[in-house]
Amino acid sequence: MERKTDMLFEEIFEKLEPLKVNVINHRKEEIYQRNELTPSQEKVLESLNVENPPKILVTP
Repeated sequence: MERKTDMLFEEIFEKLEPLKVNVINHRKEEIYQRNELTPSQEKVLESLNVENPPKILVTP
């Protein structure tokens, strides 16, 4: 992780830690909604070859 991003783990954690997800239960479905990604979070995910998580995800 550190090699791919050229950052220390603490720096990566500091950038990704604010990423949060709210879970809403609605009519027997769970709706997951995350907050907005910052440019620095997008850069970390891109460096790790990880797709940006969807803004909203619904599961039955």
